[in-house]
Amino acid sequence: MYLKNLAEFVMRKRSDAKTILGQPCRDANEVVAVIGMIPRFTYRRGFKALKNEQHYFPIKSDTHWGCCIRCGQSMLAQYFQKCILTFPEEYNRHFSNTSYLDHFNDTPDSPFSIHNFCKEIINLGGHEGKWVSPSKLSFAIQNLLKPFEYPVYVCQNSTIVKDEIRPLFTGDKMVLCLIPLKCGMQTFDMKCFPIVGLSVTLRSGIGFIGGVKYKAFYYVGVSKNSFFYFDPHITQTKVDECRDHLSYFVPKLKSMQIEKISPSLVLCFAWENEEEMEENLYIFNNMEHLPFSIIETKVNLDFHDAEGVFNADDSWNIVQTETPQNQETSQNQETSRNNDMSQENDEVQLNEIHNSEINSSWEIVSSYANPSNIHKISDFKIYQSNSSDISIEEDSGFDKVVYTSHLSANSSNEIEKFETYSNGNDSNDNLPKASDDH
Repeated sequence: MYLKNLAEFVMRKRSDAKTILGQPCRDANEVVAVIGMIPRFTYRRGFKALKNEQHYFPIKSDTHWGCCIRCGQSMLAQYFQKCILTFPEEYNRHFSNTSYLDHFNDTPDSPFSIHNFCKEIINLGGHEGKWVSPSKLSFAIQNLLKPFEYPVYVCQNSTIVKDEIRPLFTGDKMVLCLIPLKCGMQTFDMKCFPIVGLSVTLRSGIGFIGGVKYKAFYYVGVSKNSFFYFDPHITQTKVDECRDHLSYFVPKLKSMQIEKISPSLVLCFAWENEEEMEENLYIFNNMEHLPFSIIETKVNLDFHDAEGVFNADDSWNIVQTETPQNQETSQNQETSRNNDMSQENDEVQLNEIHNSEINSSWEIVSSYANPSNIHKISDFKIYQSNSSDISIEEDSGFDKVVYTSHLSANSSNEIEKFETYSNGNDSNDNLPKASDDH
């Protein structure tokens, strides 16, 4: 069965067939039939103001900042569809006499509303009104499902640990597996295409959340050279009653060339049992290029004395730190700094950082990287501005790229300039192309 599923994916990759969430589609009519069952959420306006004790201005719309959350809702709705079909009794035990779409209404009492997503994001250190990173979204979803005892596994530090997943299978619920990935630095690494494609071609795949720069999309399908996705950048009126559910199916299917997507994304799978998990992980391990590790048991290592710390996030950050051990060293380094370098203002070359020898006055924090990856970006310079933003600039003359976790809701003009992809060469027939609308 393992090799059969692997062979089926390879055949689909090499053909012109279109696959939507594990279902092969021979023509546009079959595509339309399949996507007619996939809810896709968009920006909304006019809902009850989001509450936060740290500010006093009301937020009644998620336009310009809530796209990643809306994609998370779309994926979560697809997960519940599979749960209802596979374990209907368990679903009815938690949500009797209600449509699963009611749980996403734009009201504070709906468990998976924009209000409750923002509440969890705030608990994780984020803020409503700002763009949320894919990894932070993954943990927010995990926390939202905890009260209903629906199991969620979030891959951390680019490592899937089987022994952490096995206890989640109880025989009456599907395990939602979320795998945040960094498939390249500035551009998508095409070597990651096969593993990303599995999230929309395997039976267990429920798509992936990615996008272009700070614009998130929900990807549900693939063809030979394109991914198919739904665009949440359409503002509709709030949904607070079940009669408004038709608006969850408004966005049209779009296509995007594979190499145009952002390298930061989240793969999503729903596993019915341990056997299906083992089958999928076997297929993952047989990929020619796998951007994460799969192990049986977690190895606990003591990093208390380590000078470099690696945590989960979606971008590279270098944060200057002061500790009792290195404060005196940092001061000595400051006084001995050459005057002709003062204008560079805290510039540091990444190639000065080695795998076994990291400057103690800097803490390296990365989501999907380990010390062996550092040399891959040795041609970059790091700049720390007066604000909290960190920018990475390439020496070869490319435009400066700023990696931040959030973007101000007031910076709509900044958001606009990030949509730079084009679908001019897409060869998919009878399917709508990506447009520049928001």
